[in-house]
Amino acid sequence: MINNIIFDIGNVLIHFDWKGFLRKQNASQEDIRIVGEKAVHSPLWRTLDENKVPFNEIKQALKDAVGPQREHWIELMLDYYSGLCSTLPYTLPWLSSLKSRGYKIFVLSNFSQNGFLKAKPYFPFLKYADGYLISYEVKLMKPDKAIYLALCQKYGLDPAECVMIDDLEENVSGARQAGMKGLVFKSFKTPEKYQRELDQLLSEG
Repeated sequence: MINNIIFDIGNVLIHFDWKGFLRKQNASQEDIRIVGEKAVHSPLWRTLDENKVPFNEIKQALKDAVGPQREHWIELMLDYYSGLCSTLPYTLPWLSSLKSRGYKIFVLSNFSQNGFLKAKPYFPFLKYADGYLISYEVKLMKPDKAIYLALCQKYGLDPAECVMIDDLEENVSGARQAGMKGLVFKSFKTPEKYQRELDQLLSEG
């Protein structure tokens, strides 16, 4: 029986809209392309979330990667991380409904310490969470099954009573390897589809 619902943050509960943020700052399309290719979609960005290398060292490496003409965009994104994130319209009603039905809500996300601490005050959905674990806290990353088990250990959860909702197939696979059920949330533009899939999983126990 599923008693615990575990949510990823990015592109499930929030829109991580770094491109929109840069457009608002009048970045060019070429700026956005380079920042995406050399920074946001690079292994360096994931290194931020893992928290095994000092933040300032990674920050400098990201600035070096995009070049001197664009390093100010890296500074801006990392300094104003909350501007990259917006809570999706369905998030609060969905979590409120699940809580009213008696389910416990947890959050498990790959997120940098710098980013999470800056954005956390703007995450109203956390008031519905019974707990959370962020990658930087344990220096583990999804889809490593160890991070799912670390969440369970922290809150005394039975993996068999948990379902993980994530936008990436590999992260859901990691949850299944840890003994959880999983749901791939492929698009926040059609939340009703995945809400129905979750209800089906919950009804099956």
